[in-house]
Amino acid sequence: EWVEKHVSRYIYNVKLATRLGDQKTGVAYFFQPTMLPSMEQWLTPRERDFLSPDDYATEFHGYSKREAKELYYSRVRKEFEQLAANNDSEFTTIADLSRLFDNKSPDEAYFGDYVHYLPPGRALIAREIVNIIQPSIQQQIQSDPKFDQCFVRS
Repeated sequence: EWVEKHVSRYIYNVKLATRLGDQKTGVAYFFQPTMLPSMEQWLTPRERDFLSPDDYATEFHGYSKREAKELYYSRVRKEFEQLAANNDSEFTTIADLSRLFDNKSPDEAYFGDYVHYLPPGRALIAREIVNIIQPSIQQQIQSDPKFDQCFVRS
């Protein structure tokens, strides 16, 4: 029940934020990757240590933190899939990046702790965001009536 309330609040906030997109202000909303117990096979030994019960023992309304986070991500992924499929705004991008680190080599460290990224993880996320939003940015620039003025030299 508590996880569902948090999922509902998060999705409400996403829907609210994505309604702000218009011709002058595009909105992109990304569900970011996080370290989850289901990823243990792809984590470095140091990253797996962050998921140890000693570091991850906090309870969340009756759920262990490990269980609650996994459940939360599972539910939000389903909601994001629906949001993205039903997004009919050309000014809004909704993308689930939460599985971006799945299948990574256990020799590559992307997490500095259980929520923060190391430079290689940030670089991968940044490249993915660029790949997702670059086409709409280019289209918006090229459809602007002032586009031709960009190439005028004095």
